[in-house]
Amino acid sequence: MTPRQKQLIERLQGHAFVKSRGGKAGIVGSYGKGAEADFKDDTEDIVVIANTGDIDLEKERVVPGGAVKDYFNANRQMFADHKYDIESGAGVARAIYAHPSESDVRAWKIRCRIRNNPIGKAIREVVEDTNQIGVSIGFVPVDYGRPNDEEQAKMGGEFKSIVRVWEWFETSFTLLPCNVACQSMAVTEGKSWDMVESADRLLSANKIDREAAYALGMPITAKRRVFAVPAPKTIVTPDGDIVRVRA
Repeated sequence: MTPRQKQLIERLQGHAFVKSRGGKAGIVGSYGKGAEADFKDDTEDIVVIANTGDIDLEKERVVPGGAVKDYFNANRQMFADHKYDIESGAGVARAIYAHPSESDVRAWKIRCRIRNNPIGKAIREVVEDTNQIGVSIGFVPVDYGRPNDEEQAKMGGEFKSIVRVWEWFETSFTLLPCNVACQSMAVTEGKSWDMVESADRLLSANKIDREAAYALGMPITAKRRVFAVPAPKTIVTPDGDIVRVRA
């Protein structure tokens, strides 16, 4: 498990819902592939696709149709990179529906109302610049284990475990979703890095807030540490490092 994976799992395990279910939690990432932005007339809505059933970094598949949505349907709050504090609130899920249909669930679509705060602004800017945003679901596994021969043949790919039924308790926006299809944090090319580079450009152009970019999971580089701007702050990076930066 990478330091980032470990950090995200620890965040999920701190959630009250996970604690009530015994502390076991998982995470599945996807992209707001071709994220539909509807920022006209002050709607501030985007539509993203979450949990496509891709293989994650632990060689595991989370079956989209196995979602139990009761908690998320009731709560609907969306966050930045699985941080569950008021400042990390990113939006509210207005509608959650199966894609492409209820009878053939290959993913979940979420229509989100983005908050009017620095994190919300950063999400809007990245979507407008790249037409995508990372989406990551926090869940509690219910029915899981090794795939049987039928599941392996039907789904294909090299996966070692499968989550057939899972309780969906939270959804976050992130620049670095944690699964194989999203390229993972270590890769410096592909869709994840497109979003990171977009955030970097927007940050340099003063279109988004520095702390909001880091809250969404943008890694800190030596180049970014030496920006000569005022108001120093201490923040925690996605990998858990404590860094003095200037906002």
